[in-house]
Formats: sequence, C-alpha cells, structure tokens
Amino acid sequence: MMELLERVESSYIPAFKTMLMDVEAALTEAQDVRLHLMPLKCRLEDIERVEFSEVKPFLLPLLHVVCLIWVTSKHYNMPVRIVVLLQEICNLLIEQALVYLSPEDLLKGDMEESLGKVRMVLGILNTFKEAFEERREKLHTYYEPGQEVREWDFNSTMVFVRLDTFLKRLEMVEDLLATALDLMKLEKIEFSGIKGKTLGQQVLDMYEEFQEAYKLFSERTYDCLDLTNMDFEQDAFGFQQKVEDIDRRLGTVFIQAFDDASDLEHAFKLLDMFGSLLERPVIAADAADKYSVLISMFSRALDHARLIYSRHIQTELKLGVWDHISMVMDDVHDLEQRIQKAKNNVEEIQTIVGSWASPIFVRRDCKTESLLSLEDCQDRLERRYSLVRESGQRIHLLVKENQSLLLADPASDIWKAYVDYVDEIVLDGFFTAIECSLKYLLENTDPKAGLAPLFEVQLDLVIPDLIFQPSLDPGTNDGFYDMVEGLLNDIYRISSLVPRLAEHSGFLHYQVRGCGAPSCWWQ
Repeated sequence: MMELLERVESSYIPAFKTMLMDVEAALTEAQDVRLHLMPLKCRLEDIERVEFSEVKPFLLPLLHVVCLIWVTSKHYNMPVRIVVLLQEICNLLIEQALVYLSPEDLLKGDMEESLGKVRMVLGILNTFKEAFEERREKLHTYYEPGQEVREWDFNSTMVFVRLDTFLKRLEMVEDLLATALDLMKLEKIEFSGIKGKTLGQQVLDMYEEFQEAYKLFSERTYDCLDLTNMDFEQDAFGFQQKVEDIDRRLGTVFIQAFDDASDLEHAFKLLDMFGSLLERPVIAADAADKYSVLISMFSRALDHARLIYSRHIQTELKLGVWDHISMVMDDVHDLEQRIQKAKNNVEEIQTIVGSWASPIFVRRDCKTESLLSLEDCQDRLERRYSLVRESGQRIHLLVKENQSLLLADPASDIWKAYVDYVDEIVLDGFFTAIECSLKYLLENTDPKAGLAPLFEVQLDLVIPDLIFQPSLDPGTNDGFYDMVEGLLNDIYRISSLVPRLAEHSGFLHYQVRGCGAPSCWWQ
C-alpha cells in the first residue's frame, strides 16, 4: 500500500505513515504485554482450581510474577496498570472466598464451623496484604546491578480499597459469630449455694433473650457479605446492643455467684464454668476486683496444704523413708538412661536426613567442563532411591524404639506431638535434599555464571528443515522440556519413598500434595 501511494505521489502518505507507525507500536506493545502476562495465567488458574482454604501457598508465587512483570515489561510497568492488575487479583480472591463461605448459609449453619471458615478467610486475605507489602519492600532485589530501580510508590489503599471493605465486613461477621458461640454457653451454666436457683433462672432468661435476638439472622434472606447491603449492618448493630445489655447483667450474676462461693474449689468451678465469657470486656471489668480475693483464697489453701505435707513427711521419716528414696533414685537413673538413648536416636535421625543433602544428578566425572551424564542418571537415581528407602526404614525403627524407651501410648496426644517433632526433622531433610539438587541445576544453567553447558542439543540438517535432537518444542513428546521435567520429577519423588511418621496427619508420605515439579519447582 505504501509503495502504491508513493508511486502515485499521494497526499495521504504522511497520514498513512503515521497510522502505520501507530499500528506497529500498538502491536509491539500488545506482544510485550501478552508475553509478560502469560506466566500469570497459570498462577491465577492455580488459585481458581483449589479450595480457598488451600490458596495461601499460591499467593507469594503470584506476587512474585507480578514483580517480574513490573521489572521486565516495557509497556506494563506503569502504576495505573499494575494497580488495576492487583485490584483484579483482589477481586478474584474475594470471589473465591465468597464461594468458599456460602454467605447465604453462613449465619444459619453450625456456628463453630462458620466461625472457623471466616477466620480462615481473614487469615488468607491478610496474608496476601502482608505478602504485597513484603514484595514492595524487596522490589529492588528483582533488578540487575546498575539497573534503575522503579519502586511501587503508589498508595496501597488504591490496591486494597474493595478488599479492605470486604475485610471489615468479614470482621463484623466474625465478631457476631464469636459472640454467639460465647453466649451459647449460658445454657449449661448452673449454680450451687444459697442463691443458685435464682441466679440460674436469671442466666436462663438471658440465654432465651440471646436466642431470640440471634434467630433474626437465620430468618433473614440477605447475603451478609454483600457490601451494598446495609440491612445486615443495622441488624448486627441492634444485636450488639442487646448483647452488651446481657453482658452487663451477666457480670452482676458472676459477682453474686462468686460472693456466694463457700471455698476455693467452688470458686474455681465457677471460673471454669464461665470460661471465655470472662474475657468479654464488660464482664471482665466487673470480675477484675475479684482476682485479688481469689489470690487470697488460693494463698490460704496453699498454707493449709503445706501444713498437711509437713506432717506427712515427718510420718514418712519415722517409717524408714530412705528405702523408698533409694528405690526412687534407681527409677530416676533408669529414666535418665532411657531418655539419653531416645535423644541419641533423634540425633541419628538428624544425621541420616543430613546424608541426603547432595545433588542427585551431576556432570560426568564431576568435572566443571563436562556435560550432565544422562547415561548415568538412572543408575545414580536408583542408588539415591535405595539409600532413602533404607534410611526411611531405619528412621521408623528408631521412632518405634523411642516409643518403647519413653513408655509412650501411641494413641496419646503427647506422643503424637513428639512424632510431629521428629516428622518435621524428616520433612526438613527432604526440603534440604530437594533444594540441593535443584540449586545444582540452577547454578549450572545460569548464563551469568560463565560455566560450561550442562545439556547438549544436536542440530541436524534434514532438508528442507533444521531439526533439534532432542526437540526444543515444548509440545513435543520426549523433547528437551520433557527430559528436564522428568529430572525434576525424579528429584521430587524422593520425598514419596519414606512412609510418613505422623500417620495421624492424613498423608501417606512426604511429597507435597498437588505440587508437581513443572508448576512449582522454583518455589
């Protein structure tokens, strides 16, 4: 077209040139934006794929990609564009959270389950905000030395304007559910003493008033998380006023019941019965003056116990207590030996997992100028797998021995906590082992390191084409990408070779669920 216009010396040539330059610039910009936004697609799909309660591990990698877009893109590194992008990410998180929470049933179902979900969502969304601020602070680390650093100097409120409003509404729902759970305890409060019956009836009346007030939310058909719905806020305000009145009356009841307590045992039963209700601000203010009285009662009880103990010791001394002491000392010595053996077993486990921390795949003959020895890969892999399997068997034997040494009940919570501790040691060992192998591949494929190539690809002339062996096309089976992906999967697979120590965790082994090497090896 340009040649035709020039041939006829058209007066439209300047305008056409300008339009052509604009089109070329727009095309270049579109190609740059598409190139840099494509990696973001799989991160967003990860978030959409999993249940919202499992989203947290994906947030930092998502913001990592956003930072890379800001630093490397020539056309997308503008505050107005990056703010809109972050706002859309916030909107996605809000939408996923709403699906997880089911707002229409949030105040109608089980209170404890609903409260757990709300707190889960609050934790994840606040983690996202914290991760954003952390990436903002470390944005300079994404730039090469000598490269001009462009910070995110825009106000974070521009990014979180809708998310903050959503968080405020969530906190309102959380407070309502937590209050309702507290007041549900009123049904089980019973008093003894002279005033017991009267006080019990007062608390029962308060419980019925609370039930009537809370029933309003189960009868409403609105979405309590709809930010445009002001009816919920009005209902929540009215409920809170009713609760404050109940709290004031409940504080008075507590004071009367405490004064009616005949001894320390009854006072502690009263405290245990009220439980978390005493943490409510209005009730806590009323109860604060009684703590000094409780301490005085406790002090008198201790003096009485001390007197009984002194009399008991004097009696034991008269009955030949030294034989008993000798027997106890023998038991203590045996216990010390068993504890030391159990400690040595844990140290052996730490040594075992430390032996895994060497690269699985290395250059031929470990020479820096050699290629990765693909012929030896399978042999090295089998040797490493065999080592890890044997180590796992030894670790399980050591833990079983510790159970016997410590006379532990395998079903008890304290033994499960101990197994969790050893389980973390093994888990850290796998993290270190996998990190070591991945770091070796990263360092030896870093173009800035100036090292010899790690992999070899042949270029064959097959007329009329040029063919790479193995193929460099990501979509080709048995190509270079498949080979590298296979190496990464082999590295990650070592964590599946040892049965999980913490069987109560619900996982059969230590491989991270839902984390394949192609999508998250760099995390």
